[in-house]
Formats: sequence, C-alpha cells, structure tokens
Amino acid sequence: MWSDGRTTNIASCAAVFTNSHDISSVEETYEQHRGSYEQEGHNEEGANLGGRENPGTGSSLGFGLEEIGIPGREFLREALTNCGDPLKAIEEFQMENGILLPSLRPMLPLLDLHGLRRYEFHQSVMEDLREKLLSRISEVGQQDTPEKDDKLHELLTKSFPVIKIEGLRPVVMTILKYMNQVPPQYLKVLVNDKELYNDCEIEVKRQIWQDNQSLFGDEVSPLLSQYIREKEDVLYDHENLTNLFFNASPKVRRQGKVVQKLTEMIGKNIRLYDMVLQFLRTLFLRTRNVHYCTLRAELLMALHDLEIQDITAIDPCHKFTWCLDACIREKNVDPKRSRELQSFLDGMRHGQEEVLGDIAMVLCDPYSIHFLCTSSLKIIHHCINNEQLPRDNLILILLLRILAIGLQAWDMIDSQMFREPKLDVHVVTKFLPALMSLIVDDQVRALNSRLPPDERESAITIIEHSGPAPDAYAAYIQDNGVSAELGMYYTLQVAKQKDRVGLMNTLGALSTSAAGRAYEDTFLHSLVALLIPMAEEFAAEDFCTAVFDEFFCTNLGKENVCRHLLKLVCIYDLCFKPDGTQLIVAAGNRVLVYDASDGSLLQPLKGHKDTVVCVSYAKDGKRFASGSLDKHVIIWTSKLEGILKYSHNDALQCLAYNPISHQLASCALSDFGLWSPEQKNVSKTKVNSRINACAWTNDGQFLALGHGNGVVSIRNKIGKERPIGFDPCCLSFFPHGEYILVGGSNKGCLLYTKEGIKLGAIGEQQSWVWCAKAKPDSNFVLVGYPAPQLCLLAKLSQMMKDSCMGDTQQVRKLSRCLPVVGLQCLLQGRVIKLRRTTGAWLVFQAFISFLEATVPIIGSALGHSVRAKRGIDVSDGIGCLLLDSEVIKKKQANLLLSKRERRLQCLLLSGAKEREWQLDSPIRYIKVIGGPPGKEGLLLGLKSGQVLKIFVDNQFPVPLLKAPSSVRCLDLSMSRKKLALVDDNNKCLVYNIDTKELLFQEPSANSVAWNSQCEDLLCFSGNNQLTIKACDYPGHTQKLNGFVVGFAGSRIFCLHVYNMETMEIPLSAALYQFIERKHFEKAYEVACLGITEGDWHTLAHAALEGLHIPIAKKSFTHIRDLIYLDLISSIENEYRPTSGKRGETPLKGSDTFLAQVLAYKGKFADAAKLFKKASQEQKALEMYTDLRMFDLAQEYVGSGEGIDQRQLIKKKAEWAKNINEPRAAAEMYLSAGETLKAIEIIGEHGWVDMLVEVGRKLDKADSEGMKACAGHLQRLGQLTYASDLYQRLGDTKSVVMLYVEAGDWEEAFVLAEKHPEFRQEVYMPYAKWLAESDRFVEAQQAFHKAGRPDEAFRVLEQLTHNAVNENRFCDAGYYYWVLSMQCLDLAKDDTGNQESLLQQFAEHQKKADMYYTYHVIQRYTDEPFTSFTSEQLFNIARFLVHELLHMQPKGISKFAALYALARQARTLGAFKTARYALDKLQGVLIPRSYQEAVDLASLAIRCKPYQDNEDLLPLCYRCSTTNPLINIRGNCCVNCAQPFLHSFSHFEVLPLVEFVLEDGITDEEAQRLIEAAPNSSSSRENWRESKSEGTQMLRLDEPEIEMPASEDPFTARLLAFEEGGGEYNPVVVNRATLRSMEPHDVLICCWPTPLKYHYYRNLIPDMSITKCDSCNKFYLTEDWELSVLQDGHCPFCRKAHSTGNNEQAE
Repeated sequence: MWSDGRTTNIASCAAVFTNSHDISSVEETYEQHRGSYEQEGHNEEGANLGGRENPGTGSSLGFGLEEIGIPGREFLREALTNCGDPLKAIEEFQMENGILLPSLRPMLPLLDLHGLRRYEFHQSVMEDLREKLLSRISEVGQQDTPEKDDKLHELLTKSFPVIKIEGLRPVVMTILKYMNQVPPQYLKVLVNDKELYNDCEIEVKRQIWQDNQSLFGDEVSPLLSQYIREKEDVLYDHENLTNLFFNASPKVRRQGKVVQKLTEMIGKNIRLYDMVLQFLRTLFLRTRNVHYCTLRAELLMALHDLEIQDITAIDPCHKFTWCLDACIREKNVDPKRSRELQSFLDGMRHGQEEVLGDIAMVLCDPYSIHFLCTSSLKIIHHCINNEQLPRDNLILILLLRILAIGLQAWDMIDSQMFREPKLDVHVVTKFLPALMSLIVDDQVRALNSRLPPDERESAITIIEHSGPAPDAYAAYIQDNGVSAELGMYYTLQVAKQKDRVGLMNTLGALSTSAAGRAYEDTFLHSLVALLIPMAEEFAAEDFCTAVFDEFFCTNLGKENVCRHLLKLVCIYDLCFKPDGTQLIVAAGNRVLVYDASDGSLLQPLKGHKDTVVCVSYAKDGKRFASGSLDKHVIIWTSKLEGILKYSHNDALQCLAYNPISHQLASCALSDFGLWSPEQKNVSKTKVNSRINACAWTNDGQFLALGHGNGVVSIRNKIGKERPIGFDPCCLSFFPHGEYILVGGSNKGCLLYTKEGIKLGAIGEQQSWVWCAKAKPDSNFVLVGYPAPQLCLLAKLSQMMKDSCMGDTQQVRKLSRCLPVVGLQCLLQGRVIKLRRTTGAWLVFQAFISFLEATVPIIGSALGHSVRAKRGIDVSDGIGCLLLDSEVIKKKQANLLLSKRERRLQCLLLSGAKEREWQLDSPIRYIKVIGGPPGKEGLLLGLKSGQVLKIFVDNQFPVPLLKAPSSVRCLDLSMSRKKLALVDDNNKCLVYNIDTKELLFQEPSANSVAWNSQCEDLLCFSGNNQLTIKACDYPGHTQKLNGFVVGFAGSRIFCLHVYNMETMEIPLSAALYQFIERKHFEKAYEVACLGITEGDWHTLAHAALEGLHIPIAKKSFTHIRDLIYLDLISSIENEYRPTSGKRGETPLKGSDTFLAQVLAYKGKFADAAKLFKKASQEQKALEMYTDLRMFDLAQEYVGSGEGIDQRQLIKKKAEWAKNINEPRAAAEMYLSAGETLKAIEIIGEHGWVDMLVEVGRKLDKADSEGMKACAGHLQRLGQLTYASDLYQRLGDTKSVVMLYVEAGDWEEAFVLAEKHPEFRQEVYMPYAKWLAESDRFVEAQQAFHKAGRPDEAFRVLEQLTHNAVNENRFCDAGYYYWVLSMQCLDLAKDDTGNQESLLQQFAEHQKKADMYYTYHVIQRYTDEPFTSFTSEQLFNIARFLVHELLHMQPKGISKFAALYALARQARTLGAFKTARYALDKLQGVLIPRSYQEAVDLASLAIRCKPYQDNEDLLPLCYRCSTTNPLINIRGNCCVNCAQPFLHSFSHFEVLPLVEFVLEDGITDEEAQRLIEAAPNSSSSRENWRESKSEGTQMLRLDEPEIEMPASEDPFTARLLAFEEGGGEYNPVVVNRATLRSMEPHDVLICCWPTPLKYHYYRNLIPDMSITKCDSCNKFYLTEDWELSVLQDGHCPFCRKAHSTGNNEQAE
C-alpha cells in the first residue's frame, strides 16, 4: 500500500512546510501537495542533491541549497527519518531557519493575528533582498576593473547551484549576463535545460550559440522564413495594389523586425555573423530565392547604422555595399561614387576572389538590380537626348558590369568559381542601339499623338518603321541576362507611360527571356501594377493577345505567374463540375479550367471575341457552356473541346443548365433562350427588363430569373415575381434545392428559401457580386466579384449559425398576427428580435424552451391594438403573452392572452376562441409548468392569495392552496412538490403542495425562484439583496440590484430596470451546510452545480472520513486524485458493505479503514493505534517499515500472528538497498535467510570474495543459490571458482558451457573428449567462432566434428555467393572448390542422394575452374597493368571461352572473356579467332566505355587474313591432330574428343593422355604394377626416388632413351578410337601395359570414394609436370615451384606445400 518513495514525498512535503506560518497549516499543506509529489515519481536514488557534477541541479523544493550551506532536502530527510515526532521536527526547522533577528521574533505572532502568513513575510523579505542584490551585481558588472571577472566568477560559483529555484534565478542570470566569458560547464547546463535556456539574457545566449550552431540555426530559421513571407506578401498582395515592392527606402527596410532582431542576436559576435551569412548563402544556393541576397545587404547596413565596427571592419564587402547603398538612397551614381565602386572591383588582389561571391549576392538583391537597371535607362535616355553613343559613357559601362556580376551570383556560389563575368561587348555595340531605336520610336509616337488630328496623317511617314522589336533586341533578350533585365525595365517604363503600341511591341519578346527572368515575381508585380490602370485597353483584342497569349499564357504552368495574372482578371462567373474535380472560371475573354483540389490551371479555352461573363456546367458532367458579351454561347465537352456555338441579339448575361433535362437556359439583355441537345433551334422569349441572373430548381420544373428592376421571376408556364430591393446579378440554387443564393448590387450574397424568404447574408464584399455557387455535396459557397481576388469561401453552417443565432437551423413560420416581440435565451445569453420583413414571423426552435417551464416571456401592457390576420381584435391591454408548444409542431398554435381582469382566454391563430376561464379574483402572476402537447399546465397567482392550476384542455381550474395575502410571484420546485410564493407583505412562503404545510418563511422578499437543477436550493430577492437557502438552513445573502427571475445551476437571472442580467453565484455556503450535517448526497448534488476545486477537495475528504464511499469516489474522480481513488478501490475490494440505509455505507473493520485514511493523510501515530485496535498489527508494521521508522516498527514485532524479527530485517535490507548501501543490505538479507537476493546484490557490485565465501557456505541442496553464485562468478571472469561450484553440483554441462562462453577451447575440448555427449555443444560454437575469424577450413572440420555437415555446407555456400557478389572471383573459385569437396564427402556417406551430390561436385568443380581463370581476365580488363604475357592471357581467355559454351555462372562477364580473347588473338596473329570473338561480341551487351574500341577492332580485323598463327594451334597428344583454337564442342580434340589438360598456372596444353584400367584391375594392383620396374636395375641409375608423407617425387638425372612406338604397348593403344566420333573413349590398358610404363611418366589423381582414380601418362617425359595432391590440378614444375616459393601454397586450393612434396612426372 505504501511505496518505497514515501520518504521522499514526506521530505518534499516538509520542504513546503518551511513556508507555512504555523504548525496547524502542516496538514493542509501536506494534503494539497502530497498527490502531486507522488505523481512526480521522485525517489532517494534519483535525487541529485549536491550538484557538483551538474552545477544546474536544483529545484524549487530545496535542491541545491546544501551547496551554499543552507539546510535543504537532505537535512530534512535525515531529520524526519530519525525523529520521533515529525511535526516537532518541522517546527524546530522553522525556528532555526527563519529570520534570526531577536527584535523581530516577537512580531511574528502579531503578523499571524493579522492573517499574514509566514511564507508571505519571508517572501517579501527575499524579494527586497533580491532586488538589492541585483542592483549590486549590476554595479559590479558595469565596472571596468581587473577584479570584476574574479568577483563575478566567485558569485557564480556560489549561486549557480540554486539556479533552478525560480525566485533566485534572476540573480544567477544577472551574474551570467555581465560575465565576458561564462565557463563551459555552466553553458552546458543552460543548453540542456530548455527552461533555463529560455530565461537567459541575449548576452549569455550569444556565448551559447557560438559553440552550438544547430541551436543558433533553430533560432534564426523562423526569422528567415518570416522575412521571406513578408516579401512575398507584398509581391502577392491582391488587396492593396498601391503597396509596390520598390517603394520602401533602404532606411525603412532596415528597420524591419527581422533585421533588427538579427542584429540584436548577433551583437558584436563575429562568429555569429559568419553563421548567419553561411545560412543565407546555403539557402540562396538551395532555393535561388533572391530575397536572401536582400537580407544579406540589409543586415550588413543595419550593423553599419549601429556602428558595430567589430563586424563591419572585417567584412570585405562593407565598403562596396555602403557605397552602393548611398547610391540607391540618392537614386543617382555620380562620378565620385562610380570611381569608388570601380576601384573596389579593380582592387581585389589575388587570393580575395571569394569576396566576389559576397559582392555578387549583394548585387543580386532585387533592389540593387532595380537601381542598376533604372539608372542605366536614365543614362541611355541622356545619350539619346545628347546624341551620344552608349559605349562612350563610362558610368553606363560600369553599371552594366556590376549588373552582370549580380546576375551571375548563384552560378558563382554554386560552382565556387569566383571570377568576374565578362560583359558581352555586343550588348553595348548592338543591343543598346536597338533599345535606343525603340525608345526613339516611342518618343516619336508620343509626339505624334500630341499633334492635331489633321496633321497626324502627314506624320505617319516618320513613324512607319515602328512595329515589332528589332531582331537584335529579341535575340539578345533571349541569350543575355543583362539584355533581358534592361528589356524588362524598358517594358515597365513603356507601361508606366501607358504606351499601348510600345507595350505590344516589346512584351512578346520577354516571353523567351534568358533564364525566364521576365517571369520573376519582382518584375511581374511591377508589370501588373502598371497594367491595372490601363484597364480600358483590354477591350481591344490585339492588346489582350499581346498581354495574355504572347506573355502570360506562355508560362501559366508556374504558380507565381497565375497568382500575378489573377490581379488583372475580373471574375464574372464560375462553376464546379458536378463531381467537384474541376472549376470553370469566366476571366477576360478566356474560359479558364482549374483543378479544384489544388487550384492548378489545367487549360485556358479561347473561342470568344469579347469578355466572357457567364459559365454553367450540366449536371451529368458531359458538357458546359460559356456566354460572352460578343452575343455568343459556346458549348464545350468535358474534354475541353468546343462542339456548338449559337448567338443572341444582345450580350449574354447568365447561363443555367436544367438539372433533369439538361436543357440550357441562356439569358441576354432583352430575352432568354432554351437549348437542348435534341433540338436544332433555340427558342427565345422576350422580357421587359434586362436579366442579370437565372437558376433552375432541383426538380427542373421552375426557372428563376433576376431582373434589373429588382424583381425575381420564377417561371414554369406562369411567371411569379418577388421584389428584393436591389439588382440581382447572380442566382443559384443549392444542390438539394432548399435555398437560393442571390447576389448583385447589394455588394453581398444573400440566402433565401425557395419560397423567397430571406434568411441572411453570406459575407459582405467591397463591390458588386457577379457570381455565387454552392459546391456540390458540401456547405461551401464560392463568391466571385470584380476585385483582385478570385473567390471567397463561406461555410454555410457557420453562416446559418451566425444569422439565426441558434444551435439549429430549422426555420419555422408563424402567422402575421404577432406584434414585435423580443425573445431572450437566459441560458445562452442571446436575444432575437422578430421583425416583419416578408409578412411572416421567424421563430427559432432553440428558443421555444420557455414552454418547458424554464424561461418565461414577459410582456408588460403594450397599450397597442394587436390585430390578427383574420380580424381578431384584442385592443384591451395585454398583461401577459404566452405561446403554446404546438407553435412548433402543428403550425396552428394557441395564443394565450392574460387580461387584467378576471378572465383568461385561449385563442387560436385562426382567430377562433378555443376556451375561456372566468376567475374569482384578478390574476397577478402566471407560471407555465409544461405538460404533454395539448395538455399544458399553468399556475395562476390571484390577488386574493389563491393559487390555481389550469390545464389548457380542461375548463375547470384546480385550487392548490390559499396564501394569507395577494400573490406577487410564485415558482415550483424541480420535483413539483414544493411551492414558493411572495405575497404583498414581502414574505417568501414555502409550502408542501401535498400536505399544504408551511415549511418555512422568510421576510423582505419581492421575487422568488427555485433552482431548476436542485430540489433543495431556493433564492429570493428583496431590499437590494439576494438570499440563497438550502432546505430550511440559514440563508446566505449578497448584494443584488433588481428582481430574481430564474435560478439554474450556479447562475441567477435577474431583471434590473429593462435589462436581463446573468450572475454566477457561489454555492459553497450550501455545500458546507450539507457537509456539517453529514448529508453528503445533497452536498454532492450542490457540488455538481458548480463549486471551486477546493470545495471539491473538502467534500471528498469529508465523505471519506464519514465513510460515505460512493460520494467520496465521485468527488475524487472529479478532482482526478488517483491516489485516493486507488485507496478507495483497495478498500472496496477488501471490505464489503453490510446492511445500512441509503447514503450510509458502514464497513466491516471501519477502524482499519480509518487507519488507512489517516495513514494517507500523514497521521501515522493515530493510524497505528487504530490498526492495533483492529488487531491489524501487521499493517502497522508494514506502514512503519515503508516509512523507514524501524524504531517504531520494532514495537509491533511479535505482537501479532506471523510477525517476526526476520521480516523486519528483510524490510531493513530493502531500505538499505534503496538508500544505496548494498553491502549492508546483502548482509541483512543473508541474516534474514534471503540468500538469492543477497547473491544478486553481491553479484551486481562484483564482490568476488564475498561471492566465493557465500558459495562455499551454501549447502548442495541449495542448488538455485549455488547456480546464481556460479553465474555471477562466470560473468566476472572467475572461471575456476565458477567451475568448482558447478562441479560440486555435478552439472558437467554447465562446466562445458562455461568454458565455451569464455572461449577457453582447450579446456572445452578436454571435457568434450571425456564426455562425448557434449561434442556438439563444444564444436558448434567453436566452428562459428572459426568462421567469424575467416578460418573456414578449420570451421568445416569443426562443423563435421559437431555432427553438422549441413551447417558447414550452408556457411560455405553463403561465403561463395558473397565472394561472387563482391567481385572476389579468386576467392569464389576457392570456395567453390571447397564446396565441391564438401559434396564429395557427403556423397560418401549419403548413398540415397549420392548421384545428386556427385552432380553438384562436378558442377562446383567446373565453377571453381571458371572463377579461377576469370579472376585473371577481370583484372586484365579493369586494371591498367598485368603480370601475364599475351600468350598466357590468350590461353586463359581461350580456356574460359570454351567453358562458357556450356555454362555461364553468375558474375562472369562473357564480354570480358571474348574481349580479352579478341585483343590477345589479334596481338598474336590469330586473326580468325579474333574475328570469331568480335563477331560474338556483337551479340552481348557491350559497356559504353568499350563500344568504340570494339567497333574499331571489328573494322580493323576485316583487313586481316582469315587464319590463325599455326604456332598457336593446339596439338592433341593422343591422335596427333592439330586442332583449331576455338572448338564449338568444347575444350577437347576435334578428332578423338580427348579433353585437353591445362597447366593451372598459365593454362598451356599439357602432354597428358588419360587412360583407364581394364576390368578386373583394382587401383591398388594398378599402382603395384606401375611401380614395378620394367627394366633392369641399370635403369634405376638414371633417376632418384624421394618419398614424403602422402606424396612421391621422381627426378631423372639423364634423359631416357625413348622406346620405339612399335615396342610400347601404350602407344599402340593410343590410336584405338573412332575418328571424328562424337564421344570420348579413353585409352584402356591391361596389366602388361601397366608393367611397361615408367612410374615417373604416370600421374594418378587419387579421388576419394565414391570416385575412382584417374590415370594420366606424360607423353613428353622431358616436360616436368607436377600434380597437387589436394586438388589434383596439374602444373608445369617450374611454375609450381615458383608459386609455392612465393605464396607457400597451391595457387588453386591454397593448401600449404613445400617445393618437393607433390607428385611429378618428367
């Protein structure tokens, strides 16, 4: 029940107690904080109290106080742990650590009497001291003395441990602020704590950022993004078109928030400045956004303005930027400034080229480009006026030179080639003259336009050459960036002059400008701003073609072009495709088709000659129509193709498709027509007034037309019109036909019902609304109007909510007979005024709740005649007006009118009187009490004091009771069992309706109201006071002006003069009254109405102590106190309720329950007494042991059943473990008999001696403990001790695994020999270890010893595939050979799969040979040099090509083999073979790098003879046939099919002939016969025999005289074959032949079973041949010995050999 963290929670709570003003507040404070502390999960081990390793350790609860010598958490923990009385210890702590002024101590009780807490007093003292300390630190920090840093460092060392104490943090931060260099260990703490980092001063953050570039980047990145957004907001601004981008001066731009913030962050820190510049360079390089260049220049000049010379002095481009900025501010480049700029560019020395990159960024700034171009155009104008050539103006040349540098900024930084780009001389000599000629043409046209009309014809000859731009002008704009920029700004100049012809001549040339510069945002922004004032020019087709078709539409794929274009376009109409995927827009003389999901333009449609004013989509989605001022309608398909065109007599105004018949209604100024796909002609109907809008109903039966005279005409066969008060320009039905959207000259869009009843407005605009459509299947409305914006989206549901002021949108109509009435919902605070607009009253359902007896509608005597629609005259004064509930449900409501006299009438809206009641006394008050429909009830208070109940369906009133005097006000309680009324004596009387008994009365009342949510709460007002009563308890009063009219929850509704007000009132008084009387259910009912959090705590704890578990649980659930909820849950599971009345749940063992509650509250002594009283000493013991109060726990040892000393020792051991005293804990566990826990602690801390001692003392029966000791000893590397323990247990397997896991293989092998059953446990890990160490051969043996050949095979196969994938082909060959031998070994034992394994053996042997040879070919093709001769490479390539005829393993390139063969064959003169290889190459994929070489070689070989060098042709040593170099049958003789045997060093053909034994001759007999000497002993004088293990070597001293062929039986058998046969038949020898052979001429390949031996005879004994006894490969002896000397092993199988231990044949 109590966790191990209880001590920490108490200590933390005690730290809070030090802030309390007396001991009595301890319990309160503890209750408020205990839950939160336990949730924090603190414990003793995790608390860092010293803070030495981490200077920032601390918290507001006392962490770090010990560091500065103040008792804190550790002191409190020790004091509370060892004390007998925690409260006394806390009081002593307060006395010792408070303010120790003797004169002040007697004053503290006086402060207590005035309600001033000790905490507040100490807090105020601390704040004063802190302010003085901060002032003193500031004085020290501002001093310029050598002792300043030492003083600040000393202060920082003392104060930093308390930095996390919020009240002391400003002191530490101020010290850090004034330190020139904060030590790194402190900065590290600030970085790791986000809260501390955020509280740091900017001076400290600079030091942090200096070494944390990523952190600085996180701070700078949002500022950079904000800067870009600000620039783009100006460029894309659709509202304020006068806010031009280039209007702001440099000074104003540098005062921007982002620039100022960056300068503040940088300060004088050069490193931070460099970081910002690097960020800007990187972002500019990544995004090409030129605004980063602007920020780079503005940032430098902002630092210049602040005179931060530490940075500006080292920035190499500062002087240049400052000079350029001065020119921009002055808008002029005088000769002095030009010389300064030119001298800076010319003065850059070698090694300073990178400075040019920064200068280029400054010049790439759009403001710089703007200045350079406008200044250049001014100079060009000056040259024209003064008849000068541009090349003679040096300032112009300089400006163009600078402009060229700026335009190349991105390329410079991207390529890191910092060289000044050369200015194209043709720009000056050719482009500028062409530009000047255009300017002259413009001037001539302007002059001609000023002439009188009769003289203009005579001047036409002067300007007849004016026309499209000269070719040179357009060409240079397309190819040169400088020319493009000048052309763009010339175009802006023409547009500014509103020169229509000049603009048309030049704008088209910009569409192909260099790098698309004409479509940059800055230019488009300026161009559009100048085109907007030329609105009248867009009426001309040629001008629209030049602007839209030739310029804007050529790059509509770019989003920014569309955004700028929309500023020019007036949206007259738009519509959605029925599936919502497309949006059709009427803009200008084009129909634009957009993707409705992302707003991208799909296609502009051209077909109209004038402005398109209306579009409409058919409901089937197959076609749409567009209408224009050119009087034509075009029908388009969904594939955006035009299919039909017809005309009207006047300009089109609107279009609408019938949703059912898909008939198109097209409306012009004077008529409207109907077209359908089935009809050829269009029927037209004349109208009296122009049509502005039209729309069909959903059923297609009605067509609504909006006329210019303010009339809406709804037509089927007969027209129906309704005036709306403005010119409707657009009409649109909602998808389901329930509403109509109407917009026009009212500058807004209105929502009407289909009957024409106005519902409300959907947003107001700045100009006429020309189109409005509802999006299908949604509540969005799209509105278009002639403004720079395309559309405005309005959410219908929000509009309805705002317009109707209700939570529901159901609209009901009432009769016209009602007067003007105001409805107010007191619960929601909303007021609806019902006004007569269209002859019907609108009443909203959400506000007819007064019929349910919640809020009445009160109408005083109106004094006016209320005349109903059908002549009902109720001209008498009306005392009260009520509506019956049927007003909602039947639309024929009852109207109840209360007269001043004794009569009450019920009238129908039709005018008929339904019922009348005649009373004995005048009516003073009416209260609606509700009821079923048509049977509602009323309470009437009469002047005579009588209270009656009337039902509207009953003629007879029901008397309830009689008051002493006239009734002024009355109300029923929630259950309708109590009646409260106020009489003329200002008394509030409360009756029980059933018994008519007066329950209580209160004086001074003028109005009364029961709480509608609580039966026992009543309020009444009088004498400017409000009284709230709970049952018959004393009331709680407060001031109130007015009359109370309602009481709901915690809100009072009062009428003051003419205003209805709502007040929130506290219900705490009633709550505490119920709690004091133990009425917890009623208290909870009050609490649910609304009380404070503290009141909920009070109710929860009171119910818990009162043993009312349900209410306690609900209250703790409300305040989310999980700790007490867990307590209640455990109690409910343990104690079940017995019999008791409702609301009272006495528990079994209530003393135990109360004890647990007291324990949770910290009253441990009282809890222990109750536990003992309930005979639950065990729980008392658990409580004290959990609290580490072992002295108190000792009292309960042995006092109850099952409680002994061992259990207490166990608890002490757990406590010792938790407080980080493991040795003591281990010893206690041992003494308590908890051996395993002791061993676990000892093992965790690595105490070997203690483990050994414990292990020796353990009995063999305690196997679990001994295994635990052995396991820890093994982990600690004490194998001997661990082995002894396992051997004592007789666990041999554990001993084996011990040595295996430790890698002590020798000991493991010894045990495996003694115990064969553990061989697999030893050799399997050993094999894996060998494989991981790249000792694969040994790993194979180990796998075999482990009895797992399958694992050996799998590992080796994986190694083989890896070698092939990694292009280690030599290793691949070796691994395939090992795999083949593995298959052969498996075949010996596995007879069932022997045939398959032998096939795999042969296949792996073949792949091993091929990978071995391909290793040489691959190195030859990939590496520039090789150690092999051409002939050797030729032999290897030929061998590999023959092998590839039948198999092509993975990774071997057929191209490489054929290419090597062709190249070496051509070198050696084997031209036929070379041609064969080159022809084969045409059928394989040739790498691109070799394609040219192969093509040249194929051409060159054609001029060579088609034959091979005879010296290269191989000879078959069996049949003496000369073979071609390439045999399509494979690597064998073409005559006898004898396979050629090659030397596996250089692959020469060896003179070896294979022979087989005659049947009946065994391998052993054959070897004996061969070894038998065929001649006398004299022949042995010519050779020496040397034997070694497993090999035999024969060496001849002198050549032997050859035996004639006729005398050699073997030679005679060589020719025993079928010439030209397809099958190979080896030579078969008998015993006589074997005896005739010389032993040194025979080579035997001794293959293991199930393979047979292979026999070969060397027909040229002079050629010494060596066979490897491991892989049975043949080598020329010289090559073999050289390879073994170099590598120490066989080149193929890598088995170690000496030079004389293999079989040779000479």
